[in-house]
Amino acid sequence: MAEDVPQNPTTSPASDSDSDDEAQQKAELQTLETKLSSNPSNYDAHVQYIKLLRKMGELEKLRQAREAMSELFLLAPYMWQEWAKDEASLTTRSEAVDAIKKLYE
Repeated sequence: MAEDVPQNPTTSPASDSDSDDEAQQKAELQTLETKLSSNPSNYDAHVQYIKLLRKMGELEKLRQAREAMSELFLLAPYMWQEWAKDEASLTTRSEAVDAIKKLYE
């Protein structure tokens, strides 16, 4: 007869999956940072990096990544829209207006 082993209530298959996803995202983030440091003009790496940072909620890094990309490339309209939307959701009304105006300077 098999012994019933009580599961740790703080860990569940869902939380294990979440931590695996987080570890995978961090590894992917490191890979993209390495790619960008060795080749800053890698457009696709910039796009992937921004998407991943946005997904992870790394807001300060996301802002820096967008600024770095916008210095090298013209951003697609959807990228500007996402940027403005993110900035607007992060700040108070008056700060949002100033932050969004700054994007268009």
